[in-house]
Amino acid sequence: MNRWVGISIKLVCVLLLNTTLVSASDELARTVSVTGTAVMKTIPDVVVWSIRAEDVDQDLMTAKARSDDKMKKILALQKTLGIKAQDIQTGHLNVQKVYAKDRYGNRTVFKHFMVTRSVTIKQRKLHQFDDFLTQLLSAAELDVRFEFASSCLHELHAETRLQAIAAAKAKAEAMSSALGAKCVRVLTISETPPPGAYPRNEAYGSAFVDGTQQRQADVAAETFAPGAIEVRIRVYVVFELE
Repeated sequence: MNRWVGISIKLVCVLLLNTTLVSASDELARTVSVTGTAVMKTIPDVVVWSIRAEDVDQDLMTAKARSDDKMKKILALQKTLGIKAQDIQTGHLNVQKVYAKDRYGNRTVFKHFMVTRSVTIKQRKLHQFDDFLTQLLSAAELDVRFEFASSCLHELHAETRLQAIAAAKAKAEAMSSALGAKCVRVLTISETPPPGAYPRNEAYGSAFVDGTQQRQADVAAETFAPGAIEVRIRVYVVFELE
């Protein structure tokens, strides 16, 4: 009697397991997962200058005095170049003791103090680029770097994201319609790729300027503009089908 009860319990467990697997399979068959990628470009209208002043001396006050003099010359350019107060930002003063090292990399004797400061300047008139560069380099011995940016980058991200979502919707509807199905509602939407969905060596990112092995965009900017800033956004959407 106990033996038959045991067999009945096993059969019930197998039937329940099979029912669960079929349900999971049916649920998977009623969804479609797609990506939507959009690319837009904009012409830069801002130059961001990153300036770094570094001074060394065995006497700390001497190094600081040199650093102060450089900062005065940099800040004096605010009037000369017509920089607004909100477009110039000074960093913190950093003081570091520098020591010599032996061939094993161990610290030995004191060499000097190093005083560093940084300044960030936003240049909103691109036609003055040469003037900015010339005057920054002639003001003092500085480490000067720059990059182009756009004042409307936030709005461009928002618009590109909506285009990516629209592309994902159109792709899902076309795919499901070809199989006689219909998208009824969105289950998930994300800018983060699902775990393990794509090869690890592919470049990803919800929005980025450069990358390698990028997938072809579903929606791309029609015009080519040399030196333009590119915004690429990819969304991952799962639709329920009926």
